[in-house]
Amino acid sequence: MDVSILIRTCNEAPFLRKTLAAIQRQRTERSFEIIICDDGSTDDTPEVLAEFQAMFTPPCQRCLPVLPPQGPYRPGRNLNAMVRAAEGRFIIFNNADAIPMDDDWLEKMVAPLEEGRADAVFANQLPRPDATPLVRKDSETAFGDGSVSAHWEHFFSLASSAALREDLMKNPFDETLLYSEDIEWAHRRPGFRKLYLPDAHVEHSHNYTPAQLKRRFYGEGYAERQMFRTAPPGRCRLLLGICREILRDCLYLAKHKEGWRSFFASPRRRWIQRVWHWRGMRDAERGKVPRFFSTSKTVAHERGTATGKNILFTGVYPHLHGGLERFAERTAELLRFEGYTVLVAGDPPADASGFDYVLMHKVPPTVKALRQLKRQCGAKLHFFAHDHELYCLRRHYYTPCRKNCFRPYSFLPCRLCGLVTRPGWVFRALTRPMAAFLREMSTVHIFAPSHFTKEALCRNGFLEQSITVLPPFFWRTLPREEACAAPRESSAPLRLLFMGQLLAGKGVSVLLDAVALLDIPCILRIVGAGREEQSLRKQASAILSSTKNRSLQIHFEGWQQNPERFFAETDAVVFPSLWSEPYGLTGVEGYLHRVPCVAFATGGVPDWLVDGKTGILVQEKTPAALAAALREIADPSLRNRLAEEARKFAEETYHPMRFLNELYYPKHRN
Repeated sequence: MDVSILIRTCNEAPFLRKTLAAIQRQRTERSFEIIICDDGSTDDTPEVLAEFQAMFTPPCQRCLPVLPPQGPYRPGRNLNAMVRAAEGRFIIFNNADAIPMDDDWLEKMVAPLEEGRADAVFANQLPRPDATPLVRKDSETAFGDGSVSAHWEHFFSLASSAALREDLMKNPFDETLLYSEDIEWAHRRPGFRKLYLPDAHVEHSHNYTPAQLKRRFYGEGYAERQMFRTAPPGRCRLLLGICREILRDCLYLAKHKEGWRSFFASPRRRWIQRVWHWRGMRDAERGKVPRFFSTSKTVAHERGTATGKNILFTGVYPHLHGGLERFAERTAELLRFEGYTVLVAGDPPADASGFDYVLMHKVPPTVKALRQLKRQCGAKLHFFAHDHELYCLRRHYYTPCRKNCFRPYSFLPCRLCGLVTRPGWVFRALTRPMAAFLREMSTVHIFAPSHFTKEALCRNGFLEQSITVLPPFFWRTLPREEACAAPRESSAPLRLLFMGQLLAGKGVSVLLDAVALLDIPCILRIVGAGREEQSLRKQASAILSSTKNRSLQIHFEGWQQNPERFFAETDAVVFPSLWSEPYGLTGVEGYLHRVPCVAFATGGVPDWLVDGKTGILVQEKTPAALAAALREIADPSLRNRLAEEARKFAEETYHPMRFLNELYYPKHRN
């Protein structure tokens, strides 16, 4: 097979019919196939596909439908699934609503790749006849003769593009992003060669409503911050950008003699685009959950009947923001490996009664939604307590003075404590009906990750027999040997690793102060992102400029899609959390890679860190105490012994079948 044409579609039957007809008209001698991924269309899409499957003749060898992956829609997941199903040497991506305008479009897309002139190419997208003047202006700016977009560092459009299948298999799309997966893929690797083809034309444009504009530009801003770590512009710079764009619109509209309505539409459109792009970047910088993401609509492709094998995970957001989402992904993968159907959603679907087992990872946003879910599921409903949201308005269960809290929920003290958190949570602290949530959840079976969490639940009125202590699941297959840290006997610099969100409660500031006290060679890698990143970078710069320890190095690695690769070059994981961690995933992940841990004795950490066996448990949450523990673990003989014990402890404690036996099997044996 020479070429595979990959088409994504959802409720786009009229456009899909025209696109397939245009592909059918291509003048080419190359053998090609069409791979179509229909993401739950409810229009005439199935009939269109059946019609064209029968009509295509050589050189098209087949028109193959591919089912989208289960769970929430993520563009990267669907694209990777289609690439795996394709057989062509060249891959052409073409949206269902991107209609090829030339009979030699296919040849134009493939020729630069075959000649070795580019790693990927993208076509010229012409606006549709019904496009508004401002849409036409934006399309001509982005595409046209390519003179403007050539200066845009991060410009690439997958709507009609082509690449080598071999390259796509080695470098798949990021499956965590909700938007801009094409830009991330094109700019992930240094030296990547992209080529714009102004003479390969497709018809593609959208007359977005204001609500659709908000969603699109918010998502692109959120993704841009995730990918490139660029800071959101200041408000003055934002307003100047809006005014500059409106002026350009006016010049374009005057030149083309457009009507007065287009002039009035420009300020609103540019305000929405720029402001919501800025809001997306700001939310990503602060570590907030995206405001727009797929929820119940994307849950079930085939839910089936009650067979004991249909499981729903709810309260899992699709952007894989932190430990909760990583744990849910691993658990779902394990259950699917065992033959179960696991469907993942952010919010609960409108009707969850068809599932045999429902596991909440976050409680629904309202008490009404929780009651509805309880009525639908009854005894099938369970809850995994990933944090302290049931009995703490701040979810951290530690005081503003950074002391662990041991109080049950009380109306006035807890609301006053909640008011001192960040401004965005003040409304939640004042209005959240905690007593009603506690009352409703008291009849739901709860999985607590640690004994600390179980004790906190019992203090808040939950029955001990309704709570099962279930440590999180970490592995189905152990990491390969090359991914594990090798024993070191030399006096090389101590290599430390922090992995997590850069938030105040994670204690990174204390860790920086601790390494500043060290008088031994040390390399600290900080993997993660969050709203405290800029202040931590400033603190690190000040430490490096003032310390007498010239062999100290501090590296900020940013957010990483595959952070596990850092364990192989690490001597010890540092887990300096100040808040009451329900468990703490990073330390145990280090165990599996033969890396011991140094951590503060807070929350559920003592459940997995055995002092002197798998690491060093620090009782005082001070830089001096942490620095003393780091000096201790710098001893190679002690460190190597702890590493072996840690690996053995993780293999015995976190076996996948032990986890499944507690989570699912005893209640649902066929």
